Amino acid sequence: MKIKYLFAALVASLVIVPVSCDKEPDTGSEEVRVEGISVNPSQLTIKVGETDTLSYEIIPADAENKNATWSSQNERIAIVDEDGIVTGVAPGTVEIMAHSEEGNFLDMAEVTVLEAEVRVNSVSIDVETVRLFPGETYPLEYVVEPVNATNTDVSWSSGDESVATVSTEGVITAVAIGETEVTVTTVDGGFTASCTVLVLDIKGPTFTLEMVPIEAGTFMMGAPETEPGYLGETQHEVTLTRDYYMSIYEITTTQYAEFLNSNNIGQEGTGEVTYIDNGEEVTAVKLFVSDCTLPDVSLGGAWDHALYWNAEKDMWEPVPGCEEFPMGHVSWYGAVAFADWYGAELPTEAQWEYAYRAGTQTVYPWGDDPEQVNDYAWIYAADGQMPVLHPVGGKLPNAWGLYDMAGELMEYCYDWYSELGSEPVTDPVGPLTGEFRVLRGSCITHNYFYCRSAYRNEYDPEKTGAGGLYGFRVIMYE
Repeated sequence: MKIKYLFAALVASLVIVPVSCDKEPDTGSEEVRVEGISVNPSQLTIKVGETDTLSYEIIPADAENKNATWSSQNERIAIVDEDGIVTGVAPGTVEIMAHSEEGNFLDMAEVTVLEAEVRVNSVSIDVETVRLFPGETYPLEYVVEPVNATNTDVSWSSGDESVATVSTEGVITAVAIGETEVTVTTVDGGFTASCTVLVLDIKGPTFTLEMVPIEAGTFMMGAPETEPGYLGETQHEVTLTRDYYMSIYEITTTQYAEFLNSNNIGQEGTGEVTYIDNGEEVTAVKLFVSDCTLPDVSLGGAWDHALYWNAEKDMWEPVPGCEEFPMGHVSWYGAVAFADWYGAELPTEAQWEYAYRAGTQTVYPWGDDPEQVNDYAWIYAADGQMPVLHPVGGKLPNAWGLYDMAGELMEYCYDWYSELGSEPVTDPVGPLTGEFRVLRGSCITHNYFYCRSAYRNEYDPEKTGAGGLYGFRVIMYE
């Protein structure tokens, strides 16, 4: 019985102290909160149009909320998407920020956006052909396209360095007679351009000018005031003490083209010339010649009777049909440069008039009768012809064998222009300096009035002349 009561008591106690099985046990742990955020890398450099990726880390690493959002401080420089991919928009520096969702913690990376790389697509050289003589140099110029290419570096090479070498700056040096190619190559893309280098065996002309000897002497230069057409050409005595030779004809287009091409005078028509001014020797780059086919030079095509630039051949050539015409569209400096190349000079004004008169003191070299002008000069009134040029030597020469000193083209003389004095002079060369150079003779737009032996004019030495009506001949001494 005692055992039975004890069992009953135990059962009663179990009923009195109930136990719940639904509640989890208390472990004492809490949720891990976000304490910060770190962006990696802290600095980034990209180019316009390029992309790169930023990442972030939530601190601490075991924080439960690892969400964050990206933003750009200036989307005109760079943008960023939800995955941290940054795209460069324009050159500049911008902060790209990451914001934690929990706690709104912030960190950022400095992003620098550089100009996009612009690739080279071509290269060109400024000339197709360079003509040099051994020992001469020529600096080539090149253009890399597009002009804003990132890497415009080039290298230079010569196909035959025994003929010509080329420096890292593109300066050609002629070594020996022959022909080779000089090539420029771009570092970016390996694009190339080449020019032909011709090293010539002569520098002087291949032609010989026909000359007539002129003996020294004394004459009356200018005209008496009673002469018909007198324009203030004060008459005075001039003595020339040196014999000289004068070219029988005016210099022709073919002869002048050889001079230009032999001296590498390019399309711009400029070159280096040495001359005397104010008693001193001056060397300068001047305009020599104009392309007579250009509308503003030929006056709309009416005066295209000299030289033009042949771009395909990279050289000067006479206009077809004008190969033996006197050379017009040339400046005084261009005439001086030709004379120096040939080993000659321009005549002084006194030498020119002395040769034109050919021992006469009449109004014209042939006498006083203007009606004979048609026999000696191509001018506007001759045979009722329109003012056009003709091959040199088509009319009669004067008594000393000189052709076309009247008509065709007016001719440059050495002197600066000034009014003539009345006192006797010996070997005059004009004033030391001035504004204009002397022109003598007449041209195809003139009538007989301008064919007088004393007629003189002036012109700007820097210009080649509207219509190209100014030419020249040269003199030489023994």
